[in-house]
Amino acid sequence: MVEAVKFWPGTLVDWAQIASAIGTCGAVIVSLWLAQRRPGVEVSVSANMRVLVYGDGRDDMPEFLVISVVNKGPQNVIIQSVGWRLRRRFWWGYRRLAMHQFVETTSAQWPNPRLPLVLAHGESATFSLAAFGPHDWFRTPREHGFFSDVLRTRRSLRRLRVIAHTSVGAACVGRPDEAFLDRLWEAMQQHRNTPLPVASKQD
Repeated sequence: MVEAVKFWPGTLVDWAQIASAIGTCGAVIVSLWLAQRRPGVEVSVSANMRVLVYGDGRDDMPEFLVISVVNKGPQNVIIQSVGWRLRRRFWWGYRRLAMHQFVETTSAQWPNPRLPLVLAHGESATFSLAAFGPHDWFRTPREHGFFSDVLRTRRSLRRLRVIAHTSVGAACVGRPDEAFLDRLWEAMQQHRNTPLPVASKQD
């Protein structure tokens, strides 16, 4: 008499062997995934206002818009440029608007790093943009506007992001602090309240 072949495990030993086989396959899959996995770009970006205090008795304390970029990943990162990004809302969704930020300066007192810039793990780059004098960063939004057709309320400024572009195409995004957004909104309000020049009539 021929006995029927049983495919279903009938003892605890059979179940243990099946569990061991599944665990082995899982370990092989995880090890292959870790071997093929490449670490991504981990860069933090921030924009805030800072005041320079000399500490030698001088009364002037110049204020700067400071953009900081920090490489938190294990591999080197090449920063190509920094700028601003904004999401504009339409009835069908959102559209991204971008603006390049020029950070190079000829000032010998407050020099900025030159781009492109290589950052190793844990290294950072700080770009200081003057918020005073003839090179006041807020002069542009005060005289010409800054995403004026999109940023119509103070609350809408919270959609603004500071970005750092890398050589591998990754755009690292950060949220500006509220102090900077307050100064930006004040400059934009001055732009809106400035009367347009009246064209002269020619005879």
